[in-house]
Amino acid sequence: MTFAASQFAPVPDFPDLGADAVRGYDEGMEVVARVSTSLPESLRPLFWDCDFARLDAARQCNFVIGRVLASGPLDAIRWLRRTYGDDMIRDWIIRHRGRQLSSQQVRFWEAIIGLPAEDVQQWLAEPERRLWEGSLG
Repeated sequence: MTFAASQFAPVPDFPDLGADAVRGYDEGMEVVARVSTSLPESLRPLFWDCDFARLDAARQCNFVIGRVLASGPLDAIRWLRRTYGDDMIRDWIIRHRGRQLSSQQVRFWEAIIGLPAEDVQQWLAEPERRLWEGSLG
Protein backbone atom coordinates (compact mmCIF):
# COMPACT_ATOMS: atom_id res chain seq x y z
CA MET A 1 0.00 0.00 0.00
CA THR A 2 1.34 3.43 -0.88
CA PHE A 3 0.65 6.44 1.28
CA ALA A 4 0.37 9.86 -0.28
CA ALA A 5 0.98 13.05 1.64
CA SER A 6 -2.60 14.12 0.90
CA GLN A 7 -3.87 11.27 3.14
CA PHE A 8 -2.60 13.04 6.24
CA ALA A 9 -4.03 16.05 8.04
CA PRO A 10 -2.48 19.47 7.37
CA VAL A 11 -0.30 20.98 10.07
CA PRO A 12 -2.03 23.83 11.92
CA ASP A 13 -0.23 27.15 12.46
CA PHE A 14 1.76 27.44 15.68
CA PRO A 15 3.98 30.11 17.17
CA ASP A 16 7.59 30.07 15.98
CA LEU A 17 9.54 27.37 17.82
CA GLY A 18 12.88 28.15 16.24
CA ALA A 19 14.58 27.08 13.06
CA ASP A 20 15.22 23.52 14.21
CA ALA A 21 11.69 22.63 15.34
CA VAL A 22 8.50 21.83 13.48
CA ARG A 23 5.22 21.29 15.24
CA GLY A 24 2.36 19.33 13.78
CA TYR A 25 -0.44 16.89 14.46
CA ASP A 26 -0.83 13.26 13.52
CA GLU A 27 -3.97 11.37 14.52
CA GLY A 28 -4.60 13.79 17.37
CA MET A 29 -1.06 13.55 18.74
CA GLU A 30 0.85 16.81 19.02
CA VAL A 31 4.33 16.47 17.58
CA VAL A 32 7.47 18.49 17.87
CA ALA A 33 10.08 17.20 15.47
CA ARG A 34 13.43 18.46 16.64
CA VAL A 35 15.12 18.10 13.27
CA SER A 36 14.24 18.65 9.65
CA THR A 37 10.81 17.49 8.57
CA SER A 38 12.44 15.31 5.92
CA LEU A 39 13.63 11.86 6.88
CA PRO A 40 17.30 10.92 6.58
CA GLU A 41 18.24 9.04 3.43
CA SER A 42 19.33 6.07 5.56
CA LEU A 43 15.64 5.41 6.35
CA ARG A 44 14.60 5.10 2.70
CA PRO A 45 14.68 1.24 2.71
CA LEU A 46 12.15 1.19 5.58
CA PHE A 47 9.69 3.18 3.47
CA TRP A 48 10.10 1.29 0.19
CA ASP A 49 6.33 1.31 -0.36
CA CYS A 50 5.92 5.08 -0.01
CA ASP A 51 6.85 8.25 -1.83
CA PHE A 52 9.87 8.81 0.41
CA ALA A 53 10.44 12.39 -0.72
CA ARG A 54 6.95 13.36 0.47
CA LEU A 55 7.16 11.81 3.92
CA ASP A 56 7.18 14.40 6.69
CA ALA A 57 8.60 13.64 10.14
CA ALA A 58 6.12 15.96 11.87
CA ARG A 59 2.95 15.47 9.87
CA GLN A 60 3.23 11.70 9.60
CA CYS A 61 4.91 10.94 12.90
CA ASN A 62 2.51 8.15 13.82
CA PHE A 63 3.35 6.25 10.64
CA VAL A 64 7.08 7.00 10.86
CA ILE A 65 7.37 5.97 14.52
CA GLY A 66 5.54 2.69 13.92
CA ARG A 67 7.59 1.76 10.88
CA VAL A 68 10.94 2.57 12.49
CA LEU A 69 10.07 0.81 15.76
CA ALA A 70 8.91 -2.32 13.94
CA SER A 71 11.60 -2.59 11.28
CA GLY A 72 14.38 -0.11 11.91
CA PRO A 73 18.02 -1.00 12.55
CA LEU A 74 19.96 0.55 15.42
CA ASP A 75 20.90 3.76 13.58
CA ALA A 76 17.22 4.32 12.71
CA ILE A 77 16.22 3.78 16.36
CA ARG A 78 18.83 6.34 17.43
CA TRP A 79 17.40 8.83 14.92
CA LEU A 80 13.89 8.11 16.20
CA ARG A 81 14.86 8.76 19.81
CA ARG A 82 16.71 11.99 18.94
CA THR A 83 13.86 13.22 16.77
CA TYR A 84 10.79 12.41 18.85
CA GLY A 85 12.16 11.62 22.30
CA ASP A 86 11.44 8.71 24.59
CA ASP A 87 8.22 10.23 25.96
CA MET A 88 6.63 10.34 22.51
CA ILE A 89 7.83 6.82 21.70
CA ARG A 90 6.43 5.58 25.03
CA ASP A 91 3.10 7.30 24.33
CA TRP A 92 2.97 5.74 20.85
CA ILE A 93 3.60 2.23 22.20
CA ILE A 94 1.02 2.67 24.96
CA ARG A 95 -1.63 4.05 22.56
CA HIS A 96 -1.05 1.09 20.25
CA ARG A 97 -0.80 -1.42 23.11
CA GLY A 98 2.45 -2.70 21.62
CA ARG A 99 0.79 -3.66 18.33
CA GLN A 100 3.03 -3.71 15.25
CA LEU A 101 5.89 -4.80 17.53
CA SER A 102 6.98 -8.33 18.37
CA SER A 103 6.86 -9.51 21.98
CA GLN A 104 10.64 -9.20 22.11
CA GLN A 105 10.48 -5.62 20.85
CA VAL A 106 7.82 -4.71 23.42
CA ARG A 107 9.95 -6.20 26.21
CA PHE A 108 12.99 -4.30 24.91
CA TRP A 109 11.13 -0.99 25.01
CA GLU A 110 9.68 -1.86 28.42
CA ALA A 111 13.24 -1.99 29.75
CA ILE A 112 14.62 0.97 27.78
CA ILE A 113 11.89 3.59 28.26
CA GLY A 114 10.03 2.27 31.27
CA LEU A 115 6.76 0.97 29.90
CA PRO A 116 4.39 -0.06 32.70
CA ALA A 117 5.12 -3.76 33.39
CA GLU A 118 1.50 -4.66 34.14
CA ASP A 119 0.32 -3.08 30.88
CA VAL A 120 3.00 -4.90 28.89
CA GLN A 121 2.03 -8.20 30.49
CA GLN A 122 -1.62 -7.60 29.59
CA TRP A 123 -0.80 -6.66 25.98
CA LEU A 124 1.35 -9.73 25.49
CA ALA A 125 -1.36 -12.00 26.90
CA GLU A 126 -4.05 -10.76 24.50
CA PRO A 127 -5.40 -13.65 22.39
CA GLU A 128 -4.95 -11.69 19.15
CA ARG A 129 -1.23 -11.28 19.80
CA ARG A 130 -0.79 -14.87 20.89
CA LEU A 131 -2.60 -16.07 17.77
CA TRP A 132 -0.56 -13.76 15.53
CA GLU A 133 2.72 -14.91 17.11
CA GLY A 134 1.67 -18.57 16.97
CA SER A 135 1.62 -19.23 20.70
CA LEU A 136 -2.10 -19.76 21.31
CA GLY A 137 -2.69 -22.93 23.17
